Amino acid sequence: MPGVPLSVLVLSSTAADALFFLLTFAGLESFNLDKAIVARSGCFPYTNDYPYSHSIAGMSFAGAMVELGYKLLRPNTCVSATDFAVITVVGMCHFLIELPVH
Repeated sequence: MPGVPLSVLVLSSTAADALFFLLTFAGLESFNLDKAIVARSGCFPYTNDYPYSHSIAGMSFAGAMVELGYKLLRPNTCVSATDFAVITVVGMCHFLIELPVH
């Protein structure tokens, strides 16, 4: 069993959304209010364009960045290859978290 704190795993699983907002501020991704969804009383009335942050490569990158931050903030903590793999895979599973809400 990897020795990764639950807080790091949770952060890794949501890092794709943080990456989405950074890329939105940079103008590379976007979300827009869709008046057709508003007219139908949709609970999430936005259309999204996030080809980078929510791709498998983007989610892997976001998970790896969480692992790098974890390693840099806790230099005395031994982060094994298994720990790194678990953090990255949890980041890649971001779409499973969003599946019930989209």
